[in-house]
Amino acid sequence: MDQFPPQYITAELLASTNASGETVLHVAALDHHLDQIPSEFITAKSLMLQTRSGDTVLHAAAIASNLRQVPDAFLVHDNMIVASKSGFTVIHAAAETGQLDHIPSGNLTEDLLLFRNDHGDTPLDAAAYEGHLDQIPAELLTEKTVLTLNYNGVTVIRTAVVRGYVAQLPAGLRPKPQGPVSRTLEKLGITRPPF
Repeated sequence: MDQFPPQYITAELLASTNASGETVLHVAALDHHLDQIPSEFITAKSLMLQTRSGDTVLHAAAIASNLRQVPDAFLVHDNMIVASKSGFTVIHAAAETGQLDHIPSGNLTEDLLLFRNDHGDTPLDAAAYEGHLDQIPAELLTEKTVLTLNYNGVTVIRTAVVRGYVAQLPAGLRPKPQGPVSRTLEKLGITRPPF
């Protein structure tokens, strides 16, 4: 975009779509060029334009690990919970791709982290599965949030343990090692890291 003559960049050009319904803004977000779009064209309306599959420009930015190029003013609750036709929300994409730390701390709330997509998953489930729990402020990782069951009846703690990310949980919420090996180690005075 920086080589494209500025006088030709118009709202109409940026809103034009390809066969998939992607706008120039979608492509710019996917290709990490959103910061090259003149700021007057980055609006709530332009960032919420949807493709045929329902993905917004914010979805594209989150999927491409590119939320840092989106102004903070647009990373708010109502924009983050917009679902594509497959039920994929922006906050779920951000949790899956490790972009939660680009959401302003005041906008990242318990309500947002427990928002269920059309499949019954929460962003916490995605973060635990992909190993991005360390991007969530500790005050939001509470007993309530990490013990919430997903659509399969699995907690965030269990997902973190199974996937090997239990160390990303606050120390007070980490499960204690169990079983005969753990008891034998304890009797011998040998401690081991929590998984």
